[in-house]
Amino acid sequence: MDCASANRDNLAQRYLSGTLDPQMKAEWEEHYLACENCAEQMELYRQITPALGEKQGGTNRRWLWMIFPIAAVALIALMIPLFRSHKPPAPPAPDFTALAKVDPPAYEVPVLRGAESAAEARFREAMVAYQSHDWPRAIEGLNASLELDNRPVATRFFLGVSYLLNGKPQAAAAQLEPVASIDSPFRDEAFFDLAKAELALHRRDAAIVALRSCGGNFASQAADLLRRLGAASAR
Repeated sequence: MDCASANRDNLAQRYLSGTLDPQMKAEWEEHYLACENCAEQMELYRQITPALGEKQGGTNRRWLWMIFPIAAVALIALMIPLFRSHKPPAPPAPDFTALAKVDPPAYEVPVLRGAESAAEARFREAMVAYQSHDWPRAIEGLNASLELDNRPVATRFFLGVSYLLNGKPQAAAAQLEPVASIDSPFRDEAFFDLAKAELALHRRDAAIVALRSCGGNFASQAADLLRRLGAASAR
């Protein structure tokens, strides 16, 4: 016995309907128990059987096997749209939390000659807090310094970094963007930290633009972060 002859003679349906003679029944059982395809077909027909209803009487039993092909076709027709409409779940958005982590830029208190202005005094006090990693106090003092004199690039740069370290990337980006847009010793580092702020805000494309603008001592770090960013997005 082979699969072709079994399908031609409707052995699976006839077996389930109890219409096979003993010899054919034994041959079919020997075949389908060893044949994966016929075993799957048997399971399909077995599941269809309850849906057709349990009918009694000789006439119903004789003709029950004829219903199986029709029911199988109907079931397959119902299942095809389900398979076509099924879409794999979208992959989760990349988690850029680790990539957005920033280390505090180093700062050394300069030795100044002459009297300090009020803005310089507030800046120096704020940077004492910065060195102690007291970001809220540093932010307060740096904002006070900028209110007195908004020209110093260093004040705005460290304010942006303090915001970023304090978990406020939107405020950090607002301060770092103007620093990155002008030529100063802080330009490349401002671009790099701006990219970290954009990552914290889940703005991947903006982060890539900022990283590609990094040069100087931050070019290699930016290139490494771009590679890691690409790997994170591919997962």
